[in-house]
Amino acid sequence: MIRYVLVAVILAVLPPISAAQPMSQWELAAGNLWSGVQLFYGAKKMRVGEIVCFTQIRQDKIVGIRMKNGTVEPKSRQSIVLGDWYVKRTDPALKKYEYIECK
Repeated sequence: MIRYVLVAVILAVLPPISAAQPMSQWELAAGNLWSGVQLFYGAKKMRVGEIVCFTQIRQDKIVGIRMKNGTVEPKSRQSIVLGDWYVKRTDPALKKYEYIECK
């Protein structure tokens, strides 16, 4: 009987599940690097550009990013994975799992 009372007290104190914090719209870029994905950087999540392709130069894996000004710039995959890079959880390109090699 005491157990049931204790459980009832605990449940009365906890907020309802619907009052929980909403999920963030951001995810770390690590594990989410696909062609077409929009990349954002830093605490303010400034849009940098869109991943267009992937390649490898010697031992380095390179990500080609179309910057806001239209140029495609190479970035080290490692620097993106280990850095303060983000993607939007709702980016439709995340579901396509597209991996285009640079020409």
